[in-house]
Amino acid sequence: MDLFEIVSSFIPDEQKADIKAKIDGQVELIVKNNEKVVKKDISKKYGVNFFEEDLDKAFSDSLFVKKEVVETTRQENERIKQELAEKAKEVETYKEESLINKVTIRLVKEGFKEERLNLVKPLLKDAKENETIEEKVLRVKQEVPELFQGSKDANPYHNSGSDPKKTGMEEYFEKRREQMSKLNK
Repeated sequence: MDLFEIVSSFIPDEQKADIKAKIDGQVELIVKNNEKVVKKDISKKYGVNFFEEDLDKAFSDSLFVKKEVVETTRQENERIKQELAEKAKEVETYKEESLINKVTIRLVKEGFKEERLNLVKPLLKDAKENETIEEKVLRVKQEVPELFQGSKDANPYHNSGSDPKKTGMEEYFEKRREQMSKLNK
């Protein structure tokens, strides 16, 4: 039941049409004004432009995000998390390889036979946590001392100017190469 039906019994019949038009016009004006005020308040409160007819433009500067955008962002986030996990595994692998390389360099400096490095890599990988390079080298020395070159492995037939770590055969071939290179010149 609208306002005009309530007051129509008090209005003469010849004036009902004019009064109905005036009441409807005033009601429409009040509704429009109130609608503007409400839209303005809601726009401020939620950050959405309710005066815009196009939804994309209305939500462009808002705090609200479409479901599609949220879903694509979520999928992109998951993909990036997976890539990050893969990169973290690669970093750990590189760190482990770097540590093994540092230990092998130290082992060679300590007199370890280079051709035997592949034999001790499992020992290096099974190392304890927070074990330093020196501790690893010491552990390898204790577990496989026979793979190190030293006084007991030294060439007993070496000359004073030769390398004590080379075997007699290695010295012989080196001398022969030098002799051959001199002959070819």
